[in-house]
Amino acid sequence: MTASSLSVPDGPVRDLGVSVGVGADQIVVAVRGELDLATAPQLACVLAAVVDRAADIALDLAELDFLDPAGLRVIAAASIRLRQSGRELTLRSVPAMARRILDITGVDDLVRIEPSDPQVAALGPVRLGGGRSAADLPRRATPQPDRHRPPSGQPVGELRFRARLLADVEAVP
Repeated sequence: MTASSLSVPDGPVRDLGVSVGVGADQIVVAVRGELDLATAPQLACVLAAVVDRAADIALDLAELDFLDPAGLRVIAAASIRLRQSGRELTLRSVPAMARRILDITGVDDLVRIEPSDPQVAALGPVRLGGGRSAADLPRRATPQPDRHRPPSGQPVGELRFRARLLADVEAVP
């Protein structure tokens, strides 16, 4: 796999690094830092440059620190564009924070998410001080149904956010 660099638009760029590796059958785009309203155009520019190549794209999020709706739109739009041409966007090394956001918004239905590294999983539970593991911590109480949740079980705000996000993505050319 060879690394290449792409130029991105000038402007206020905060805490986002993007690198591209080109392989025979897949392009790997590694993201580092914060993917938000200020930095999403930078990733959008890079993805636009590589999405027209005849290869699947893997987005490596191992070093992602933050993700907001603007970043989600970029990811979803790239996935939809790839699917239209019979290709796939795969997310790798997705941090727990990003995985939760992808799940809540439904963007996880638009992309393929690679399972976590099996070597990390084989290390066993994370140990806390005093020989305790995370499994020993008290669990949160199961949320009780309330009047603000529709029959689907998702809070109304999450459903509105998901609908708005998907409408924005479908409007992207």
